[in-house]
Amino acid sequence: MNVLYISRNIPIPGIKENDIILRIANAIEEKSDIHVDCFFPKEVIPKIPFMLNNRIKAIYNLPPVFKSLNKNIFTLKYIRLPFFRYSYNFINSFKILNKSFLNNLNKYKVIHAHNIMPDGKIGYELKKQYFIPLIVTVRNGDLDKMSLLNKNSVLYKSYLEVLKNADVIITHNYATQQFIKKLGLKSTSIPHGIESKYLLTKKIEKENIILFVGNMIPRKNLIWVINAFKKINKLDWKLIIIGDGTEYDQIREKIKDVSNIELKGRLTREEVINYMKISKIFAMPSQRETFGIVYLEAAASKCLVIGHRYTGIYGWLKEDKEAIFVENEEELKEKLQILLNNEEMRHNIAMNGFIKIKKSLLWEDQINKYINLYRNFK
Repeated sequence: MNVLYISRNIPIPGIKENDIILRIANAIEEKSDIHVDCFFPKEVIPKIPFMLNNRIKAIYNLPPVFKSLNKNIFTLKYIRLPFFRYSYNFINSFKILNKSFLNNLNKYKVIHAHNIMPDGKIGYELKKQYFIPLIVTVRNGDLDKMSLLNKNSVLYKSYLEVLKNADVIITHNYATQQFIKKLGLKSTSIPHGIESKYLLTKKIEKENIILFVGNMIPRKNLIWVINAFKKINKLDWKLIIIGDGTEYDQIREKIKDVSNIELKGRLTREEVINYMKISKIFAMPSQRETFGIVYLEAAASKCLVIGHRYTGIYGWLKEDKEAIFVENEEELKEKLQILLNNEEMRHNIAMNGFIKIKKSLLWEDQINKYINLYRNFK
């Protein structure tokens, strides 16, 4: 069985992106007789100097086929004018620019688009013309873009058209589930998962460490974590920050005189897991998070997880029983203060989170859900 993936949110030469979609594709191929071909929608962009940011430059220089996570990725060209209000109106140009691709569509039993736009729009056009079933995954980035659009605009209606004509809509979190529900549509919820090898089964002496791991960008709310930690002023605790990003210099300046806050920069996944194993609390109150594998990694390492309410893993881990969720800096400070002074509560929530991961959120189980879903279209 052949499945066609269309995804713009994958790592490409020159641009780091989350590789979760490619990891899913590879795992499906390893566990089943399903073959997944991945296509990256490549904008054909006018070479205008002021428009050439790093992402556009990387896309402009993409070859027809490139490797990402040891998988061949094929480019799917379409015309788009960046910053132009009706830029996606030219999306049907892919039918002219990719003739050889269209000639081989008959082998695919199902199309899986991993965003609404442009992935889902291309998938919908293919469904209309070639009668191939369409699965669309809705991510927080889709919701962010739709929230900025006038509901009477052509582009907003295009988003809705894709969703209403999808055979299956996949959501990963509470926010996207509720959004689809409000549209009067049904969705299938498939969380991400973590490999069972990352479950902490050995007894390890944990230290008084609060850990943050993530990109240092405003929506991750690292500033909340730092401010809350400084206000609580527990000198027998340490805050360790792993990652980099646009706020790196600002963060480094903010903590330079604080002896119990350490900035580690970007580390490998294995190095991050090792820090999680010795930490008691993982705090990343990130907004507009589609899921966040890092939360699962932390919970699997028996850290108490603190996230942002209504996004990310909210809804997958029960609030106040399997994880803690907050909506602002003051609430984070209040919850942290209680947790740092109540070892029994801290331990119980961390263990409940660990058990939930072990029972319901393992990588192998989620891959089986994709395999079973695709086989419905065989």
